[in-house]
Amino acid sequence: MRRRLGISVTTTAVHALLADRRRVHWAASVSYSSPDDLVEVFARLASDAPEPLRRARIGLGPDVARLRALDPAPPFRPSQARRHVALECDRLFRNGHGPLVTDARIVSIAPGHRVLVAAAASEDVVKRVVAGCEQAGLDVECIGPALEALPFATSYREGSVVLPTSSGVLHVELTRGRAWRVQHTGNEPGETAWHPSLAALHETSALYAAAFSLTRARPHLDLLPVMSRQRAERGRTTRLLRLAAIAAVTWAGAFVITALRYSAADRTAAAELATLAPRLNGIMVVRRDLDAAAGALRTMAAAEHRRSRHLSLLAELTRSLNDSITLASLRIDPDSTLRLSGYAPVADQAVVALERLPGLSNVHLESPPTRQRISVGTRVVERDQFHLVARLASRQ
Repeated sequence: MRRRLGISVTTTAVHALLADRRRVHWAASVSYSSPDDLVEVFARLASDAPEPLRRARIGLGPDVARLRALDPAPPFRPSQARRHVALECDRLFRNGHGPLVTDARIVSIAPGHRVLVAAAASEDVVKRVVAGCEQAGLDVECIGPALEALPFATSYREGSVVLPTSSGVLHVELTRGRAWRVQHTGNEPGETAWHPSLAALHETSALYAAAFSLTRARPHLDLLPVMSRQRAERGRTTRLLRLAAIAAVTWAGAFVITALRYSAADRTAAAELATLAPRLNGIMVVRRDLDAAAGALRTMAAAEHRRSRHLSLLAELTRSLNDSITLASLRIDPDSTLRLSGYAPVADQAVVALERLPGLSNVHLESPPTRQRISVGTRVVERDQFHLVARLASRQ
């Protein structure tokens, strides 16, 4: 399970806590007397950690980062709200201690009710915090008011609550788990419903509450200096470009390897075909000869079958036609159509004679008969020239 490091910074101490979703693994606190000591403080925390620390979420306590709520919010868009707070920071926060780092956001409390929440912190302190993280080898994931995420260390999500912190007792207004208005109060809170993992720290729970809340949520307000923000953005862009380059090189390498494998397989197959070519040619010649012989046998069998059928048909025709009918031509088409031409005293005699044959059907004259004079022996007689068509019945 991923562990996150939360660090809260007040004007007198730095509290660090390493936790995951189930429990707190490490917590430490270092006091300091001057902002100049922050670099050394972060170095000590990094050296005391039970494992190497890489990334951290930084929260600035209420005595370092101040929150201001404008209720109701001016009719600004979020980008306009940030510019307005940056321009009016001296008036909004009564600053007299050098330049400030600011941020703002619009919070919707109820339908039609919006509040502008602004935060500001000393630019010098923020830069020293960032420098301390860099010297300790920590990548700053975010830096903002610790109070904004403080409710995530408790079970409170809505309404007005009183919370003890390392900087005193605070009256906090919550909306959807985020603090939007904070006031110092002298009232002692009752029993605070801390998160079970934080409650395991017993009497030090209030000291580490801000650091613990950062391991569970990030502040929406960003107080990272402009230069650091731009450097972080360039770092993210550089990492994305590096990942894109690695992906492109990987795809190119995979393409080249695949192409080489296909080329090697093609060469191997070509070499094997060249080796087997003589044998394959001989086998193909034998196969063609076998196919040709089988085709010849089938042709001969079909011809023999047709020849036997045609001989039997001629015999039947000879028996059915009397001596006065003379055949001139006989043709059997591939579609089993029989065509007869000849001479008869009357053409209908040939039609009647062929209709008696069981192997013929649909016997009819293809064209009207014509009367012709032909020689029969030494005599010249008149006969009808006929052209008959019939259908051969199929035989199994």
